[in-house]
Amino acid sequence: MKISDILVIDDDILTNKIIQKIIFMTEFRNIVSTFKNGKEALVHLDAKGKDLDQVLIFLDLNMPVLNGWEFLEELKDRGYKNKMNVLIMSSSTAMSDKKKSEKYPQVMGYLEKPLATDTLLDIIDLFKTNIIIPKMAMESGSCVKN
Repeated sequence: MKISDILVIDDDILTNKIIQKIIFMTEFRNIVSTFKNGKEALVHLDAKGKDLDQVLIFLDLNMPVLNGWEFLEELKDRGYKNKMNVLIMSSSTAMSDKKKSEKYPQVMGYLEKPLATDTLLDIIDLFKTNIIIPKMAMESGSCVKN
């Protein structure tokens, strides 16, 4: 899977810097963009539109302007929605939030903050080696099984 962008969407500047620094330790170091809310991220994605390959998004839920849930709802109406691979990162341990995240085909996982460096590196490595297959591809039958 070719990842064209990695987005970190979180209103906590420190979290953005930490995740960005960890990602810079990988081969994706030149394609990380950070945003303080979902609206900023959607403007970025809309501008790239059809030029997007697969996008890996680390998404916080609680943000001003456009929170994580609202971002996911807005994503439903975008033509590029099938190219989005979202990992929710939240301090919420509520089972209701985890269950709600399963309703969105773009959501591949739910990570609880604080995020461990090893966990993030493992996730990036899984994408790099094509071990993670987007849920959308599996549901549409477009993934090839060996």
